[in-house]
This record gives sequence, C-alpha cells and structure tokens, in this order.
Amino acid sequence: QQLAAPCAAVAFDADGARLAAVAARAPRLYLFDAATLDQTADATYGKGPAATTTSAAAAADGGTCVRFSPNGRLLAVGSLSGALHLFDASSCSPLASLVPAG
Repeated sequence: QQLAAPCAAVAFDADGARLAAVAARAPRLYLFDAATLDQTADATYGKGPAATTTSAAAAADGGTCVRFSPNGRLLAVGSLSGALHLFDASSCSPLASLVPAG
C-alpha cells in the first residue's frame, strides 16, 4: 500500500477496526480497514468543491490532526489553515467545515 502524500496524523476508531490518516502536504483524508490496511474511503477537503491536491493553496492546507467521535460516526480533521473539517466516518463524505475568520 502507498499513500499519495506523507502522513501527518493517524487515529484508530474505538474498537480498533478502522484507521484514519491525513496527509501532511495535501488536503487529503484516508480511511482504512485496520486489519487488512485496505483503503475503504478517501476525501479531499479545502475551500470549496474546486479544491484539489495539486494546487499550491490546497497543498498548504495539509492535515495536522484527525480524530473519530466517541460513537465512531464522525471524523474531525484539523488543517494547517486552522480550519476544522467534519466527515462521515463510514464514507468520508464531507459534512461541514469551520474556517477561521479573515
């Protein structure tokens, strides 16, 4: 298995079945089956749907931390820009983003 970018942070869910990882130099979230390390989902986050992992602005918004919610239904990702991104933990579908004012 290979990641498209170096990993900045990882988190296991409460029962240890899933592993989430965020890229250090790209706005990318990955979800894996912890037993097999098979990738089950991924997502790109940023400032709207046009964000890509190849733009300079997006690359500057790599992840700094990732956590599962206590019930395992949500994933929270903190990014270098100071934004917080929430995802569905099963599908990595984006749910919400909170960005710093300014």
